[in-house]
Amino acid sequence: MKSLLAFLRSIPSNETGSDSALLRRFLDGTDEGAFAELVRRHGPLVWSVCRAGLRNASDAEDAFQTVFMVLLRRSQRLRDRETIGPWLYRVTVWTVRNLSRKNHRQQLRRVELFETFAPPIPQRSFDVDDALADLPEKYRTPIVLCLMQGWSRSEAAKMLGCPEGTLSSLLHRGLEKLRNRMAAPALVFGGLTLPPATLIAATVQMAIRFPEVVGIAPIILTTTNGVLRMFPTMKWLACGLLALAGTTIGLGFGLVPLSEPQAIAQDPLKPQPIKAPLPLPAIPVVAPKVEAVPKPAAKPKLLATFAENKAQAWSVAFSPDGKTVASGAGGTLGNPGELKLWDAKTHKELFLVETAKSVRWVAFSPDGKTIATAEHDNIAYLRDASNGKTIRAFKGHTSGIDTVAFSPDGKTLITSSWDKTAKLWNVATGEEIRTLDGHAEQVYTVAFSPKGKRIASGCNDGTIKIWDAATGKETATLSGHKGVVHSVAFGAKEKMIASVGWDKTVRLWNAKKGTEVAVLEGHTVPVLGVAFSADGTMLASVSGRWGDGNYEPGPGEIILWDVKTRKEIARITGHDDRIFAVNFSPDGKTLATASWDKTIKLWDIASLRNENGN
Repeated sequence: MKSLLAFLRSIPSNETGSDSALLRRFLDGTDEGAFAELVRRHGPLVWSVCRAGLRNASDAEDAFQTVFMVLLRRSQRLRDRETIGPWLYRVTVWTVRNLSRKNHRQQLRRVELFETFAPPIPQRSFDVDDALADLPEKYRTPIVLCLMQGWSRSEAAKMLGCPEGTLSSLLHRGLEKLRNRMAAPALVFGGLTLPPATLIAATVQMAIRFPEVVGIAPIILTTTNGVLRMFPTMKWLACGLLALAGTTIGLGFGLVPLSEPQAIAQDPLKPQPIKAPLPLPAIPVVAPKVEAVPKPAAKPKLLATFAENKAQAWSVAFSPDGKTVASGAGGTLGNPGELKLWDAKTHKELFLVETAKSVRWVAFSPDGKTIATAEHDNIAYLRDASNGKTIRAFKGHTSGIDTVAFSPDGKTLITSSWDKTAKLWNVATGEEIRTLDGHAEQVYTVAFSPKGKRIASGCNDGTIKIWDAATGKETATLSGHKGVVHSVAFGAKEKMIASVGWDKTVRLWNAKKGTEVAVLEGHTVPVLGVAFSADGTMLASVSGRWGDGNYEPGPGEIILWDVKTRKEIARITGHDDRIFAVNFSPDGKTLATASWDKTIKLWDIASLRNENGN
């Protein structure tokens, strides 16, 4: 029988190219062999995890096909991802977990990773699948690419768009985190195994027939349904798959029993000697039916650019009447800062306050008469909004303050700090009311709910805590982000919380129940800021290179979301560097963004609201 790799190369494809290029060609119906090329690249990785986690060969086959079914269902969202290997690895672990639970089998066993990482690591056996799959993406990706799929560090760095030294650092740090999670001094890195050629043929058949699922075994459809439940925004797809499963009972590909897996050589893509050709099974070719993606609205108009800042801008806020815009700037620790106020209509600068340290955050009081600032001298200040003069200082934190917010009645101020606490202050006297102490690491963000009953705080450890504002007692801990939570915001009716983080996701939570509602994906770099419109119908998120080992300047991203449908409304470009803050005007017609390109920009989004019925 021809080796798997040679077999896959026998399937015609116009060219190879990146994973994203192959996905686009397959989805566009211009190259059916593109999917076979994806299976050629990533099948050994998927199969190795399936065989390591499932004792029964038939179960491993089902898991293998389920992973690629999930890829088909999520392909629209992945078509711009340069490599899908690390993503497929995580989906495979989820799939094996799901199938193991269904069949009441043992927990996942160890997957033996490909290639030895220098310095040599002693041969020890540990269960690493769960630990590796749950690592933050910035650490998991280099490990999967370099140590499992055999990429060189230079190749992986080039694909990820970062210096090779940065990638090596992330690789070492990821391995250390993996060792710590395993509570063991060493890990085993072994070889990948090849899936049977007949299984590959059946999987490629499934792809070509997709989405007409006749002939797909019901266990694959039902398991796919279970895995898709782990993608909250895809629940409607999961329900569709479950319904389809009911119509296909008794159908299947009739796969042959597995033979003993064949070990891959040092180069997993190097073809093995060909013994006999194995052509694709003859089946009618049906072009994939891709669900229509809503056409994005026209790009919002840029109203103004406030470009007179001397330093990188951290934050931006509208006054309650929408007539004034405040911005805080200063860049990194140790640098002097700036507080500026602008006329939102004429775009003229009203005044400038130069500060000793960077102004990390700005917030207007509910009556618009004062402005609170969080600064890198460990102090928060209250200033007169008409002239910028300092009214009082709030001293008590022992490290930098990142955010500050007023309670809805304007009587209380809350601050978040790197000293792992948030503090409540009496605005009238400057006295500390209480300290919210419970986070294990730096508290990067904090917000009051619209009625002032709850407080949300986000931490460096990836958790969000909900507090009772009256008593200061912790009422819930929300976990889901794989990395730092950089910003949180409450929706208009106090029922929803939005959070963003370095894992490149926007997450929606039920504020009362403390449960995750949805995960919004679309950002390609860490997400740094989030804000709801005043009526709670729109959500804006901003991002940029930060906290992932790559601090080089690069264009920031702005995405507007429909809160009800959880769909992307528009994607705005215009900043030349990371964007740290975003805010809506009180009437919801203007969006303000603050960037490290030293500018504040105002965007006209009224047309978007009209088009979306808001």
